[in-house]
Amino acid sequence: MRLVGLTGGIASGKTSVAAVLKEHGVAILSCDAAAKQVVEQGCPGYNKVVAKFGTDILLPSGEIDRVKLGTEIVAVDIPLLYESCNINPFLHSIVVVYCTPDQQKTRLMDRNDFSEEEALARINSQLSLEEKKSKADHVVDNTGIFSETERQVAELVPKLKQGIVPLRNILLFAIVAFMGLMLWLF
Repeated sequence: MRLVGLTGGIASGKTSVAAVLKEHGVAILSCDAAAKQVVEQGCPGYNKVVAKFGTDILLPSGEIDRVKLGTEIVAVDIPLLYESCNINPFLHSIVVVYCTPDQQKTRLMDRNDFSEEEALARINSQLSLEEKKSKADHVVDNTGIFSETERQVAELVPKLKQGIVPLRNILLFAIVAFMGLMLWLF
């Protein structure tokens, strides 16, 4: 299993890119939800994993076959990946969704009905997309037409599928992400 961090600035198009990744068979794991999910039988995460990947990933005992599950990609959609906690050691690669600062501001104003000042305040509270780009393993340029973004994601998916990571790293990641989220919130 490849674990990929998906990030970008507010209103950069992360949700759109996550949707395209999902269309290409990449599982999307929300950081908020991951902190509460586990994959043992009887736990809420177990049912979600089985619903997403099907019963073919189960052993005769009903437990998740971690070897079969290990052939999948999971993109972890973390809006504040760089700002919130240091989880990079758990990720094989990081994908940053990029758009221009003007596009980011316009999208945020349109999406959230923010004034220009409100939008800029939110944007400026995060690392710049330029800085995130410089730290990324892969960049999806979301400045043009969406079909171009979709093409970039389609070309990216095979690159993301190279290599595996044990499922225990995902569970460890979920714990670290939850702790980071709690530290960030409080």
